[in-house]
Amino acid sequence: SAEEERRSLRMMLRGVRKLQIGLCPPPRITLDTGEAACASAPCEHATGDYLDVLPLGRERTALLVGDVSGHGVEAAFFVFTARAMVRWGLGEGGAIGEVVARMNRLLCRDMADGRFLTLFAAVHDAARGVLEYVNAGHVPPLVGGPGGVRDLGGGGLPLGLVEDARHEVRREPFGASDFLFAFTDGLTEARDRSGEFLGTGRVAATLAQRIAARPREQLRAVTDALIAFAGEDATRDDLTLLAYRPRPR
Repeated sequence: SAEEERRSLRMMLRGVRKLQIGLCPPPRITLDTGEAACASAPCEHATGDYLDVLPLGRERTALLVGDVSGHGVEAAFFVFTARAMVRWGLGEGGAIGEVVARMNRLLCRDMADGRFLTLFAAVHDAARGVLEYVNAGHVPPLVGGPGGVRDLGGGGLPLGLVEDARHEVRREPFGASDFLFAFTDGLTEARDRSGEFLGTGRVAATLAQRIAARPREQLRAVTDALIAFAGEDATRDDLTLLAYRPRPR
């Protein structure tokens, strides 16, 4: 019956959401390389946003934020696929550029109807004091330190569109006085009642007042700024935030 189908659908959606919550990093993470704070909120039953913090050993940590086009269950399944590919590739010692290239080739074969994945994938090498990253069409994260707050430039096509697309691997000096704040466009594209976007500038200004703050304090400040700007109904799109700061050596 129609009622049984609806009940089955609701159970499936709850199952997908429960699985996503189980795979999402905890709100606060203490690592041998640094400290992270995370938050993720879907606009529907399941999220198309991808968030992961992955210790790699040898004083290295992977930090990943992505966004599958669209919403709901189908987007969520592609998030599961991306997570598995990243964890397997980096866990086996693959270089970040190689892992992203392999993901792109596989997603090009699996994603249909114009779907794609934007991805910011970084590895913090604490021993070298370097952040190595690839940006595949994702909204540029912000980095900050004594010199202020700026966005990380560079970026190529989203994953899943062009099989032989090239994505540049960039390196950034990254020490204990610096921080990374990555997010999905659900943050910067939140609108107030007049239709104006929150934008990267307001996020950067909020973080500039908290250059030395811990990740959880930065994340809370940005969340408060978002609600003050867009109201309580701020999650009209999937929203994911990741704040990270290296540990003093």
